[in-house]
Amino acid sequence: MIDQLVTSHRSQVSFLIALLVIATTALLFQPEFVKKIHQYSFDSYNRILHRKNDNKVVILSLDQASHQHMGVWPPPRDMWGDIIETITQMGAKAVVFDFIFMHPERAAMPEGKSMPPLADMPEGTSYYDAYFAHKIHGSKKVALPFLTARLDREQIPVRKMDIIYHGGSRGNLSRYFYANQHYIGSIPVLVNAAAGTGHANFVTESDGILRRCPIMMGRTNADNQVVDLYPALSLEVIRVAEGITTPYHVTGSPTGGIESVSFGPYTIPTDMYGRARIYYAGRQGREYISLREVIQGKVDRSHIDGKIVYIGAISENMGDVKPSPLDPVMRGVEAHAEITEQILSGKFLHRTDVMMAGEIIIMLGTTLAVIFFVQRMHTLVMVASVGLLVVLEMLAGFLAFQYKGWLFDPLCPAIITTIIFMLAAILDALRTKIVSN
Repeated sequence: MIDQLVTSHRSQVSFLIALLVIATTALLFQPEFVKKIHQYSFDSYNRILHRKNDNKVVILSLDQASHQHMGVWPPPRDMWGDIIETITQMGAKAVVFDFIFMHPERAAMPEGKSMPPLADMPEGTSYYDAYFAHKIHGSKKVALPFLTARLDREQIPVRKMDIIYHGGSRGNLSRYFYANQHYIGSIPVLVNAAAGTGHANFVTESDGILRRCPIMMGRTNADNQVVDLYPALSLEVIRVAEGITTPYHVTGSPTGGIESVSFGPYTIPTDMYGRARIYYAGRQGREYISLREVIQGKVDRSHIDGKIVYIGAISENMGDVKPSPLDPVMRGVEAHAEITEQILSGKFLHRTDVMMAGEIIIMLGTTLAVIFFVQRMHTLVMVASVGLLVVLEMLAGFLAFQYKGWLFDPLCPAIITTIIFMLAAILDALRTKIVSN
């Protein structure tokens, strides 16, 4: 068989076409190594052509200096209430915490103080929780997060805005979203006072990199049926900041799954599981302010006025780490800020079945041309032709990303075409040498 492969042109063509069929099958079924190549290509796009930051989000950093200034951790909740009041008076469009207040404050009411006026206050609420909730409610600009939990506890999240479904019923569409039975969040008196609440969960890829965010997440019952959906924290903070009072709209795809989630003037394209691809800007252009500076009154109003303010941990030993294509130590609060900025900018990334089909068609066309023309062209001419095709594919991928946000991967077709060309050239050279002898 090997002799026939070396000496017969027809056998060589059949062998190379068989390899091409295997490669096409790999692109269709996306094994892990193909996904890795795609991820490398798309990460490279984002590193080279990162999103420009419009400076609409500022992060108040809970850094070591702030931690030391507060003196105790966690700080008393009347301090958080005063921080919210200060930020609101400085003109913040919205204030978001990147952490939850899961337990009630048990400290006794300070001498000479009275309970703040607060409607529907649960019995037994401490002064500090009531004070904090009073400031949250008075601001009308605060959004609080909640998280999925592995605990066997029942804490049903509060959704502040309705959801309308298009292209399918709630039951048919909600089953595509990531879901969990148990959630944890802040205590009810704070949640009820907040203007917005959203899930703060992320789902990383197999390599631990955060590339997509669940725009909504579901809550399941004991029978694992999704009974409700909740928007991401980044959506809720924009809704609060923009004063959007209309429902969320979940639109199903004609081919199955989710197509988009929209609210107000914003429409977010998603994959079939309701995840949006994150187009990173990185830290460049985003303002970070130490929370200590706010407490000390050293921050000028211009740094806060008209901006969405996230409060979260940035220091090395604090906060959760969510590696991104641009930053291996990106913090969770920065991930929320990235998604918020991206939605506000309207710059989204798209990866559709049509793009994947285009990659396969290009790969088939260029590789078949190599197989059938390798013996008819001079080797150097063929090398130059294949090299030019690869360069054009790479250029097309970058242009599609830059101007349309399309995630077209030229690397897989280029690798397959190059490997088959090299095999074709080697086999043709061996066959020519044997025939001439």
